[in-house]
Amino acid sequence: MSGTKTKPSKAAASRLQMVPVDKLLPTSDNRRKPISDASVRSLAQSIKNDGLLQPIVVRPHPAQADRFEIRAGGPPNWQG
Repeated sequence: MSGTKTKPSKAAASRLQMVPVDKLLPTSDNRRKPISDASVRSLAQSIKNDGLLQPIVVRPHPAQADRFEIRAGGPPNWQG
């Protein structure tokens, strides 16, 4: 790819939403490293303090109603 940026489609943009950080849970299938409760709290605090440079990707949690599972992303200073 040439690095060309494209605008999200109307369908994609309509799926963007703000999610309270206290509703975020780590994914159970993260293959890169273990994620502790402390690291999720650290992520939440970092988002509260510094915001995000890129949105994170979440999905409704498959087993917990009213929660979201973090699938990808996070602030660059997160030490997860």
